[in-house]
Amino acid sequence: MAALGYGGDDEEDDGGLPRRGNAPDWLHTNAIDYHPEYDLIVLSSPHLNEIFVIDHSTTTDEAATDSGGRWGHGGDLLWRWGNPRNYGAGDDADRRLFYQHDPTWLATETPGELRLLVHNNGQGRPDPPYSSVDELVLPFDPERGFLREEGEAFGPEAPVWSYSDPGNYYSSFISGCQRLPNGNTLICSGAQGRVFEVTPAGKVVWDFRNGFGDPDNAAGIPPQAIYRAYRIPADHPGLAGRLK
Repeated sequence: MAALGYGGDDEEDDGGLPRRGNAPDWLHTNAIDYHPEYDLIVLSSPHLNEIFVIDHSTTTDEAATDSGGRWGHGGDLLWRWGNPRNYGAGDDADRRLFYQHDPTWLATETPGELRLLVHNNGQGRPDPPYSSVDELVLPFDPERGFLREEGEAFGPEAPVWSYSDPGNYYSSFISGCQRLPNGNTLICSGAQGRVFEVTPAGKVVWDFRNGFGDPDNAAGIPPQAIYRAYRIPADHPGLAGRLK
């Protein structure tokens, strides 16, 4: 753990990773999403700059081992992505996630395909930092599970789709993204207090800037900041009787 920057003082280790002392929040798990068809859970750890997939089907006893469950690996990580340096399969140049938030499973028309959408905040990216929304196709086979060559980093090598707008779109923390039924993507750039929608081609078709907030809030958070935003349809039960 010390090699990852935990358990020491607050200075950087030899690899350039900031140490986080003895704070218990070493993962800072900030999101979770469930895939019912394959009984999988995706988790996000921005402190490790990785997302993980685990087997939801395991019993408590199986989860304490590396066998059992639907996918036969017990409590082991089935797939991980974003920072292969953490498990000795890369270095800083191979890092793909930068303090990410809100990974979500995507519906797909291709049988047996798994896709994820994730808000890649960009904190720690080489200057100048910028945020992106990345869509990943996971190396998955419905019969064999997640595929990886021995000793190699988990795939994919790169997102299958990505949106960014350096200089205009950057939130170092919070934030999220949502794939809409029309194929567009709703993006919450949380620190900016901005919510906007982009087409698959990257055209902004709707843009909202939050003008509200508490200028005296704690922790130096921008007063206009929005943690996350979702679009809900007009026929959502929570809107019953509230629309005219």
